[in-house]
Amino acid sequence: MSATTLVMVFAIQHTQGREQAASQRKLDELLRAIPGAQERFMMLEEAPDAVLQDVVEDQRGQHDDAVAQDPLEH
Repeated sequence: MSATTLVMVFAIQHTQGREQAASQRKLDELLRAIPGAQERFMMLEEAPDAVLQDVVEDQRGQHDDAVAQDPLEH
């Protein structure tokens, strides 16, 4: 890999990381503003994998329950 290519890869990664961090902060702010929103979702991207997996499984269960109650709405 040439030096120019390497510099470009780092520049692109930095830009993507910055955009992702900004988007995450915006989403966190929206969660704070919505009454009844679960605060456990804020900063979830920094939680351990086990916590993230628990949230995924919980949401999957909630979705399955909602579909079972009224399959036409989902």
